[in-house]
Amino acid sequence: MGTKKKRAPAPRRYVTNDELSSLSAYMTARLSLEKVNAAVDDAATMAEGMAQMLATARARGKMATHDRKRAQMLMVNVAVKEGVKGHHWFMEQDMKNANVLRPDKTGKSLLTVLRHLGRLHELRLSVEGSMQPVYIVQ
Repeated sequence: MGTKKKRAPAPRRYVTNDELSSLSAYMTARLSLEKVNAAVDDAATMAEGMAQMLATARARGKMATHDRKRAQMLMVNVAVKEGVKGHHWFMEQDMKNANVLRPDKTGKSLLTVLRHLGRLHELRLSVEGSMQPVYIVQ
């Protein structure tokens, strides 16, 4: 009987107070350490959700039709690309359902801080005919 290979959880490298205070004031004007670390949790949660959705689609598990179509499109256009394959990642459109990392001004500031501190890496890939950002959790 085969054993299922369990995927490691997405990394959650929390930001320290020293790291946050080392950034320029214009980057951290509205942000607190708690909010930045909540964004780290949000990014990891979204990446784990993306990995779970793709694993369910690969195993041909039960999914809604639109979720299955999206998962198949992501497997073909994103998951196999160099720099993405083997990493935890999420897309900007996944941020709509997030708690802290939302597509608003504060969410964009959080993304900038997390990219600057090396917690996220952004790639721009062509998905469905347009260039879209893919965030890799590091």
